[in-house]
Amino acid sequence: MTSSALAIAIEDRVNLWYDSGKEISKLAPRSISEGGDYFANFHQLIKALLDELIKQRPKVAAAALFDSIASTVVSVPGVIQDHKVLLQMPVWHSLPRPTVQWRLNGADKEYFDFPEELAEIAASLIANRGESWPGAARERFKRTVFVVNDTTVCAAFEYGRRTSSKKDFIYLKLHNGVNCGVVRRRDKGDFELLPNDAEAGHGFGLPHELDCKTEFYGVCAYHRGCFEGMLAGHSMYRRAMLAGDPVFGAWKRQAGELERRGLHGQALDNELVNHVLGQAVRAPMGNGEGVVLVAHYAAQLVYQLAIGPLAPDQFVVGGRMAKKAVIAAIRANVVLWANGYPQRPQLSIKGIDEFIIASTAVPGGQQDEIEVEGAMTIAHSLASLPRANSARDSAKVLSFGSRKSIG
Repeated sequence: MTSSALAIAIEDRVNLWYDSGKEISKLAPRSISEGGDYFANFHQLIKALLDELIKQRPKVAAAALFDSIASTVVSVPGVIQDHKVLLQMPVWHSLPRPTVQWRLNGADKEYFDFPEELAEIAASLIANRGESWPGAARERFKRTVFVVNDTTVCAAFEYGRRTSSKKDFIYLKLHNGVNCGVVRRRDKGDFELLPNDAEAGHGFGLPHELDCKTEFYGVCAYHRGCFEGMLAGHSMYRRAMLAGDPVFGAWKRQAGELERRGLHGQALDNELVNHVLGQAVRAPMGNGEGVVLVAHYAAQLVYQLAIGPLAPDQFVVGGRMAKKAVIAAIRANVVLWANGYPQRPQLSIKGIDEFIIASTAVPGGQQDEIEVEGAMTIAHSLASLPRANSARDSAKVLSFGSRKSIG
């Protein structure tokens, strides 16, 4: 009888939770090594985590564990097809190419088919324990797999933690890349989470004067000046390397100091972002030029979405770059650019603080688990499991269209 749920979140780490209906197993996340084949690396980590999960349940047959799963939700950044296949990755400097081309056991693969790969991993783990897993059971497990963009699960996380809010919202993630997830009001006061895997970060805005001066066009391999290319975490390092302005020159000196400390790749990007934008224990570098620059692009995206067809009641801003100072600067810019039109309370000085709010994810806590917890929230909805804790009890509706593939 299917009664459990599996949530997997992939970014610069792999995080896996399993809910048996009685308790949640939260396995320690594993970082994805930089360099080499990124997709083969996280394939290997998923296999290791599932193997660990099986070992935690020595009294349960491996086949029975996978047969019990009613819903498997995978969160991953990138372009997804049919909620099954990862076709393309966003802008990450550690990848040699943003397309999904990888090798497994000497075979070339053009995309990452999650139902197929997860079923293959499960079958190998079951076989390693001397058990059998009929083809029908394998096909049933594949039908439980539902893949969504990482911003969609972040929106699910935020929605699952709301207790009384009647507002629909857009979750804007400012992180390694830029994108949004949408929770929309339905009839009779219910809400639905749109699993449309938007790519809002690849729209365009007006460039900041520092970027015009230094002829910086972003880090996107496909577009000159798109929001993601100008805001992705690695864009700070790339600006520093230009050093075409004293501001960027100061960033370059800081980057050099971090490199001398032994930081590189994603760790270097993360720490440089913390220096440039500040954090709870550190003020922004210089006069906060980095905060102004990030808010310049992020506010344009917020404003365009705010007056567009979705016109949400609220924006929730999260991700590594969503510092307190950045959110404050975004609010100021949106009010300035609205300039009284459209005359909506949320676009005024009085209403902007409630219109643009910070994520409820706590840095160093839920911020490191937001994707996997959001994936589990969706998995509960798809599997119609009882809520595992009071934080999810408020999630009345998470509609994803047909659920015929679940079961």
